[in-house]
Order: sequence, then C-alpha cells, then structure tokens
Amino acid sequence: MTILFAVFILVIVSFVLWGVGSAVVRWSNSRPVSWPLSIAIGLAATIFIGGLLNVAHIAYAPALWALGAMELAVAMLEISHAHLKFQYDPGAGLELASAALVIALVILFAISTQLPPKTFNSHDDFQKYFAHPVRMLETGTLSGSPLSSLGSETLGGQAFLHGVVLSAFPIAYINGVDAIFGLLALMLLAASAGWRRFAPFPGAVLGPLLVAMINPQYTNISPIYLGGFLMAAAVMLVADAPQEAESPLPSSLPLALIYAALVALKPTFAIFVLFHFAISVITASLISESRRRALASAARVIAFAAVGLAPWLLLHLHLYFYSGRGLLPSQPTLKGNDGTLNLFSTRTLFYGASFIDYTAVVILAAVVALTALLSSRSTSDPGARRRSLAIFAGATSGVLGYVVLVVFLGKILNGYEGCLRYSVPYILGACAISIVLAAILPSSGKTISKLFPVLATLVVCVLFLPSLVTRYSQAVRFGSVLAFGPLVQSPQYAAYNQFCLSPPAKQYILALQDKVPPGAPLVAWINTPYLLDYRRNEILDADTVGLSTRWAHVPEGVRYVLWQYAGEEVPTSGDYAIKASGPGEMERGIAARDLAFANHLSDSAQSAQVIATDGQFVLFRVPGHI
Repeated sequence: MTILFAVFILVIVSFVLWGVGSAVVRWSNSRPVSWPLSIAIGLAATIFIGGLLNVAHIAYAPALWALGAMELAVAMLEISHAHLKFQYDPGAGLELASAALVIALVILFAISTQLPPKTFNSHDDFQKYFAHPVRMLETGTLSGSPLSSLGSETLGGQAFLHGVVLSAFPIAYINGVDAIFGLLALMLLAASAGWRRFAPFPGAVLGPLLVAMINPQYTNISPIYLGGFLMAAAVMLVADAPQEAESPLPSSLPLALIYAALVALKPTFAIFVLFHFAISVITASLISESRRRALASAARVIAFAAVGLAPWLLLHLHLYFYSGRGLLPSQPTLKGNDGTLNLFSTRTLFYGASFIDYTAVVILAAVVALTALLSSRSTSDPGARRRSLAIFAGATSGVLGYVVLVVFLGKILNGYEGCLRYSVPYILGACAISIVLAAILPSSGKTISKLFPVLATLVVCVLFLPSLVTRYSQAVRFGSVLAFGPLVQSPQYAAYNQFCLSPPAKQYILALQDKVPPGAPLVAWINTPYLLDYRRNEILDADTVGLSTRWAHVPEGVRYVLWQYAGEEVPTSGDYAIKASGPGEMERGIAARDLAFANHLSDSAQSAQVIATDGQFVLFRVPGHI
C-alpha cells in the first residue's frame, strides 16, 4: 500500500507541475515543449511562488495547501489546451515500454528502500536541513536565524519543497523530494532526450540508464537529482528550439525561471547558470541574423531570472547588509593537508565510485561539445547550427562546472573529493543529457552520431556497475543509500536515527524548551533543532556553516542558550581539530569557528545561571550579551 500510495502521489504531483509549466509556456507565448520539460518549468514556477510566500511570511501549511489546490485547478484547465496525439507505431511502443520498464524498476526500488530511509546524515540533515521546513511551517517564513546556513549554503528553495511534504507527512518523508521525485523527473526528461532519435533502437532507455548508473554520492537530502533535472531542462529548452527560431534563446520566461530555481535550490548551481547562459548568448549573437534581437532575448532572460530569484534574495537581504558586531573574532585558519588531485584515479572514494568514473563521463561530454562545435561550422543549415551550438553550450557547461568545482575550488572549499560531490548534479544533468542529445548533431554519417551515445552509455554502465551493486545492496540490507557505508551499517547509528525521529526525543527537547519563558529568544546549538517549537520562542538555531558566515551574530537582548555539548554524534574538540587540519580551506575555517564558538559557550556557561543540565544538554541564562 505504501508503494501504491507513493506512486499515486508522484503521478498527481507530476500532473500538477505539468499543468503549471504548460500554462507558463502558453501564457508567455513561448514555443510548445515536451511534457517532462513542462514539469521542470512548473517546478521552477512553484519555487518562485514559494519565495513570494516566504517573503510575505505566510508560508504556513494552509497556504501551501491552497497553492496546491490552485495549481491542480490550473492543470485541470490546461488539459483542454493539450495537444494529444494517439497514433499506433510498433517501434514507438517498444521504445516506450523499454524506457518505462527501466524507470519503473528504479523508482519502485527507490520507494521500497528509501521512503523513508532508515538513516539520515546526523549532521547535515538533522542539524540543518530538517530544521528549515519546520521553521517555515511554524513561523510562515524561512527567514529567522543569523546563525543558520539559510542565506549562504542554500537560499531556501529546497526547504520550501520539503515544507510542502512536511505539511502533510511525517518529517522523514521529506527525503522523497529529491531521492524519489527528483530521480523520477530527471529520468523522464532523460528519456525524452533520446525519444525516437535512435530508431529502430529504443533510444529513450539511454538517458534513464545513465541517471540510474551514475553514483550520486548521496550524503544528505540536498538537491542532487533536482539540480540535475533543472540543468537538463535548461539544456533541452535551448537545444530543442525549432529550426525557424531566430535565436537559441526563444523561451525567455521558462528558461529564466529554471535559472532562478537552480540558484534558489543551491547557490553552487549558479556556476552552471553563468556558463550556460553566457555560452548560449555568445552563440546566439554569432548566428542570429539580427544580433540586436538575440541580445534583446538575452536581456529578457536576465530580467525574468532576476525577478524569479528576487524573493529568495529579499528573504535574506537583512543578513547580506548586516554590518554590526560579528559573533566572534576571526579565527586563524590552519594549513591543512589538501592531498593531491588525480582525476584518473581508480581508488574507491569515501563517498563511493572512483574519480576516473566521473572524469570519464565528463570526457565523453567534452567529446560531444567538440563535435557539436565542429558540426556547427560544417553545416549550412541554420536550424542545425542552432541545435549544434545549443548542445555545445549544454555539454561545455557541464564540463566547465566539473573543472571549476573540482580542480579550481577543491582546495578552497572542502577538498577535491568533497567538491566532486558538488559536481554530481552537473554530471547527471548537463553532461548526461548532452551525451544523449549527440544523436541529433548533423554529421556525414548518421550511424556514427547515433552509435556514440549508445557506446558512451555502455562505458558508463561498465564503470559504475560495481558502485551500483554496492549502493543497491546497502539499500536492500540497511534501507539507505547514504554514502557513509560503515556508519549506515551500524546498528547503533540506526538506533540513534530512530530515536531522533521518535516522540520521546521531541518530548525531551520540548521539556527543556518549556523552562524558557514563552516569547523569549533562544540560541539553540543542538543536534535536533527541528524538535523545537518555533512558535513558542524565537529560535536562533545555529549550525556549523551558519556560524562561519560574515553575518553570524546574536542580537542584543538574547539571554537563553540551549547547547548540546556531549553525546552521540556530537563533535568533540578532537573532531574539530581533525577537520581544522583536513582538506579544504573553507572546511578548515568552519571547524575553527565552530570550535571557537563551543569554547565561547563553555566559558559563558561558567558564569551564567544554569537552568538545566543532564550531561549532554545545558540550558543557561547569561546576564549580558552572549
């Protein structure tokens, strides 16, 4: 019954987003798009509306339900405008059945093993991502704590989607936003990229196979598949432009909404947006008969994207312009061991698979980019040139994203292996989709252009097969695909996760909060801030990333602190010391700041009024500023 209900919800959500996206396309007089692309546009439009609700401080559950009802009504009305064609074609039927079988097997497996998963990331998920939608539903907005990672690591787009799920289901099910729906949406779009382009071979299976095989290095509930889905949608919006289009950027509003949604989900996705937009604009100005028209189209994309992103930036504007006293003096960053980068290493990574596996996908995408560029120069057909340069833009954006994140930002952020995780959406979206789209490149030998994606998919399957077996075996045995294999397999860790999601855990945290006067602001640095009541008190929940931001501070008048200083999954001073000398300059800086704040709270507690303590938690009241 759980599987059937989950499938029903997926169908309804997909239908609603299709209707919204189709309406946006029609209202903006953009060219018609495939239904998976409509789902992407509908998702982007919904994220924009979510930003508006948060800015207005009305993102409560009833508002989300009202939004869902309105979007369902739009989808129902949009059916009358849909152009449905029913024409029997044995080849199309075989291709549809093949793709549907692959997608169904993967999604049903994901539902049965990960909805909800038995274990989460006790640091990223419990300390950060779980608290965000709870705050939104209980206060009407994601704006709130200057000690949180909201506004830096994420603008809140993913938290809004999590909030939609949390408004109707237990919190553990928010994992389904990306691990289930995001995976399904990306596979559907990847299937449409190969649809009827390899006949008689069922090319629609290539994209889903690539998505299923590539190890996502899942470490938390952040947008991996959703990021890849929107990147792939941006590539296909430009690549599928009709031959008579005057510019490779004919769908200004849909493309802009997708760009804005990507940044709202995760700011690191801005690298893709910048590369893809810049390359598309440059190629548009080169091949358009009217350069002014092409630049005008680009200007519209910029304007619409700015409007689409504005609510999420306004939400955190007070943080960006903060100029008061910081939380702590700047902490010296130690010189760490960043290691050496070997993009062709066959060593199994901590998060799964090997560097050479991902590099191989990027190299295949680079081959597509080069071929597309050469094809654009060798053809005299304007439509073929546009498609070639659009594929060039998509493939190049994925390749450059990988290079920038891993090669150039590896030492600056959190190490080469950590930044490889950040690049996975680029590989799943821009790189994989471009490999499939290589089939439509003009070439002297159509057989060669169609053979390359098939062979490339085969190579990817062979490379990632060992990690796929490991991932799926772990899912079957332990109910989670988290990349922390040894931790996931620990009965003690599973029990800890179960407790953190249980009513007794919530009752214990609320009992501590009840000792704080109602309405009094409370600084909370605990492993499970999502168990707090954000309506009773103004919660300034702190997390490791939020503490290291420029604007991290405790406002005047805050006297109460709830700190979890010991216990399971609570970092020790030794843990901070290890991270402070590990890979990644940013990661070392975060560890140094976290240790300094822990020491600061320890010193503050010595001279404060201790209200409650149990050996793990301490609740105290300071006489002055924290």
